[in-house]
Amino acid sequence: MAKYDNQKQPFIYDRATGEKIPVSKEVRDAYYGEAARIRMKEQAHGRCVCPKSKVWACDGDCLICEYHRSGDLASLDVPIGEDGEDMVPWDSPSAFKNAEPCTGGADDYLRLPTEEIIPTAERKIAGVPRWRGIAGYSLAGLFALYAIYQTDVFSRVGCMSGSLWFPGFKEYIFSHEPKRRPDCIYFSLGDKEAKTRNPVLKTVQENTEEIRAFYQSKGIDTEFQLNAGNHFAHGIEWTAAGIQWLLSR
Repeated sequence: MAKYDNQKQPFIYDRATGEKIPVSKEVRDAYYGEAARIRMKEQAHGRCVCPKSKVWACDGDCLICEYHRSGDLASLDVPIGEDGEDMVPWDSPSAFKNAEPCTGGADDYLRLPTEEIIPTAERKIAGVPRWRGIAGYSLAGLFALYAIYQTDVFSRVGCMSGSLWFPGFKEYIFSHEPKRRPDCIYFSLGDKEAKTRNPVLKTVQENTEEIRAFYQSKGIDTEFQLNAGNHFAHGIEWTAAGIQWLLSR
């Protein structure tokens, strides 16, 4: 932090707007200290090529940074079937009026990444992955959390705006053990998602917070981020934030 010590007014630089936001020295040091921790970890894995002349502007938000590279990280983006049936763990009546019942296809779909895609991808990369993560948004977030109860392939989970309102899922979590103890789990939700008249969907925040607390009680590293907005507000940004958190652990 020596570079900033001579500044009369400490500030945080907002890359998006180019604005220098005045803050206290303590806030500035904590902010850039965390950014430096993330940057050095990314550099160690070949994912950050930020030149020294630009380090002062680093905020640790790697996924939108022009100096971010894939490094030793392999990412798989897998399409899903129509209406998200591939993401649902078991059959259930629809939570939506006049919609078809949910047909559980998660177990079958999980074989695609675990038995085909991941083994094929890992044969093409050098070395052995240090960890594998799974992340998803909405029903895919539900699927990501469900996956660790069916396979030991994944050790990190991102459940962004996860459909944890799904009937019986909270009870399933509380009564079953994952195939392996996860290293960390990230949850996020929009603060308006539970503000609905739908009696099933309105449980989403309560369920998410209870499930997060359950994992915390087991000593598992967890994070819950309550964002401003509804389910469809900033899906891409919220997903990126969750993945970034998983990468930073």
